[in-house]
Amino acid sequence: MDNNEIERIKLEAKRRIKKAETLNLKKTFNYLFFNKIKYYPSKIKEEKAHKYVPDIITNAIELTKGNQQKISLTLKNRNYIFIFEEYFGSMPDGEYYTSGKMMLYFDNKKVLDLDASLEYDQYCLIAGEWSFWRINGFIEGEWVNDFKELKIKNRQADKKKDDDEQKNRIEEAQRLKKNFGI
Repeated sequence: MDNNEIERIKLEAKRRIKKAETLNLKKTFNYLFFNKIKYYPSKIKEEKAHKYVPDIITNAIELTKGNQQKISLTLKNRNYIFIFEEYFGSMPDGEYYTSGKMMLYFDNKKVLDLDASLEYDQYCLIAGEWSFWRINGFIEGEWVNDFKELKIKNRQADKKKDDDEQKNRIEEAQRLKKNFGI
């Protein structure tokens, strides 16, 4: 491989990173993976929670081993595999950190590779929120549209859940009002 080929590869990688950034994939997967996808395997089994899992998800199975979480997901009749690996370490000054890596596979090919970090609350050692901060790999394809649609469907499910919870609070208040003559 000569220097021209090396430069061509580097430029193409930069172009693909820019495309992934334009598609807002870090933010999309921050929401989807950390707030939704990692919970689908348990929610899909629960009657109450299942109604808030978008109907384009037909199966979700978790296979966790050590610091590696693996989720098999059937979305729009296509199979996806998420692998999330968590790493712990310390800085030279003794400060601890937690980082992670998420890889998404479609058709046995890695199509997305993101690095994540876990932000801790500044006043105590409780974990805060995960966030993806670096794109290590991206292969564009129809899978991107599947996850855009999943994000939209999840926002709709969130709204339905909020509406249902509000309805339940109102019904409870009405029951209390009636039972206690308020």
